[in-house]
Amino acid sequence: MKLAGQTGAAVSALLGGAVVTLSYGHLLWANAILSIPTLLVLGVTEPPIALEKAKQRPEGFKDVLSALARDGTTRLVFLNLVVLGTAGLVMVWTRQRYWQDVGVPLALFGVLDAAYNLLSGLAGGSAARASARYGRRPLLATVGVLPVIAYFGMAWFFGWAGIVLGLLIQISRGLGDVLFLNALNERISSAFRATVISMAQLGTRASFALLGPLVGYGIDAWGLPSVLSALGILFSIVFVLLLLPLILRDTPLSPADGPRE
Repeated sequence: MKLAGQTGAAVSALLGGAVVTLSYGHLLWANAILSIPTLLVLGVTEPPIALEKAKQRPEGFKDVLSALARDGTTRLVFLNLVVLGTAGLVMVWTRQRYWQDVGVPLALFGVLDAAYNLLSGLAGGSAARASARYGRRPLLATVGVLPVIAYFGMAWFFGWAGIVLGLLIQISRGLGDVLFLNALNERISSAFRATVISMAQLGTRASFALLGPLVGYGIDAWGLPSVLSALGILFSIVFVLLLLPLILRDTPLSPADGPRE
């Protein structure tokens, strides 16, 4: 599913990059027309079984919060999913300014964005095999270290080398999204699973809403390399505080990890 979603994003990036070379007006019209099919979601309804469970469990939201507070491993998985999403979302909006400052032609923006998305999808598609081959601890360490390398690399090697190093965060997102989402799926009951994942998405967007304006202000005030270095420091600290305890835990990330521990 991760590979399919990112492949779709890659195709969209290529098409969008081609359309924007005509004019931004053409791009806006294309987005408006392609957004019309999303109105189909207005006709989507919950399955009858899900509705029955929701009526029987009005305290469900409290149960979700209780489960996250009670199970330390689940809580760490949830928080790391939020942080990884935030790191990736900041990169999505920062890298376009980076490409502009480096002097990448506008016609190549779509190609680069497609490459970034496709790499994330390929990493996500290989997450299960990589976990089985190398184990969860090395893979989790990789998920935490790659964004730090990406941010520092883009700051210190400002140019095409930095663009290549920026790809590392896409590998981290692909691997981490699959690992953390699979862990939540297996540790949270089906009645509350969608709620927990929605809460993680809300946490990511809320974190970006706080961090994004600061990043924009910092770029205008101190320049892009300084802000990228600051982000590298920030996510290094977060890695130590949130991901390292998850790596060191004896508790399996998910039931499927048990035999390898």
